[in-house]
Amino acid sequence: MPAVINRFEILIDANWAKENTDLDFGPLPAIRGPNNEIFIEEDNGKKYSLRDLGSRLAPLDGSEFGVFTDKVRFESGFISGPDFKYKIKGYNIEYTLLEPYSRSTIIDGSKELIGVIEYLQKGTKKSIFREGVIRENLLSR
Repeated sequence: MPAVINRFEILIDANWAKENTDLDFGPLPAIRGPNNEIFIEEDNGKKYSLRDLGSRLAPLDGSEFGVFTDKVRFESGFISGPDFKYKIKGYNIEYTLLEPYSRSTIIDGSKELIGVIEYLQKGTKKSIFREGVIRENLLSR
């Protein structure tokens, strides 16, 4: 499962912002948009959406879960969305990896099983169930 991003703070390049925008450096500008329409472009050529970032943060084997924080820095990059584009130096992120869902299930087929025939010389066995179902299995030796 992808990570759930709880907090995402960007570090806007102040010099670039003074020269290229009309921001007043009071309250930070709102960055709004769907997570698949907000992109981060790093200086090494990597470009990914916030949605992709959630998938990149999750370990493939699902072995870790809990709340994590990370600080990502780069020389220069951009964050862009439907109606904005700002030069950034990195971001701080807090995210949650949820524990994988697991459930044990026991299937009791004893009421349907009539018997098992084992062929010792062939190394096979057959399970015979009610309603004429016969399954052939190899014995493990």
